[in-house]
Amino acid sequence: MNRNNKETFKQLSFSKKPQYIWDYYKLPILVSVFVLFMSGSICAKNMSSKKTAYTVALANVASISELLNTSDEAFLEQLQLNPDDYQIRILEGIYLTDDPKDTQAEYAWSSRIKLSALIEKQELDAILMNKQAFDILSAGGFLMNLEEFLLNQDSELYESLADLLAENREITNLNSPDLLSGELENQIDPANYEFIEYPMAVNISSTPLLENLDLSGDIYLGLIQNSKNLENSLAYLKLWTEKFDKSMNN
Repeated sequence: MNRNNKETFKQLSFSKKPQYIWDYYKLPILVSVFVLFMSGSICAKNMSSKKTAYTVALANVASISELLNTSDEAFLEQLQLNPDDYQIRILEGIYLTDDPKDTQAEYAWSSRIKLSALIEKQELDAILMNKQAFDILSAGGFLMNLEEFLLNQDSELYESLADLLAENREITNLNSPDLLSGELENQIDPANYEFIEYPMAVNISSTPLLENLDLSGDIYLGLIQNSKNLENSLAYLKLWTEKFDKSMNN
């Protein structure tokens, strides 16, 4: 702004000064806004372009979501991955119920569809859940046999978790294997269900991270049957095992 313009600016009323600034500096302002916008877009793109190292869903356990997010960095460190390049994907807001009279039955149906799609695409690795969700997922055969998995992958880890493994029942004679569809009207009579039982989850309720929370029941960690991320699944279980070990040493 040259001397004449400065004098003109001083003589303007307060209400007219913003318009004068805009007229005089329009191009620099627009350029600055554009640069800021592009910088923000690039930053957002870089943040969203992180690779997903592991995907965990929370079913009926919304109370631990904030706590779980704080463990991401520790898990990535255990995997020897840079947090700037990788992320742990946390899927919140999943609600499962078998009660058709539940006030959130429609929301639960949407959750079933979402989970079913993720599992079919092999985009879900593990799930943290309450007993109700554990029963539903177990019945459909969506959870890994942790005893077999651990004995094959890491016998020492199996010994660490053996007392915490939780058995449940898988229904083996469903007309459709997909219990998550929420459309059970065409299934066989529940009285004629045939079951097999095996360890499908780890009861993590006694971990130091959870013991001080006001939980309404036990919380279970299960691995999804068709996960392609077995190496990281083992590391995820080890992360919880370390917490158990610390608890035992205190």
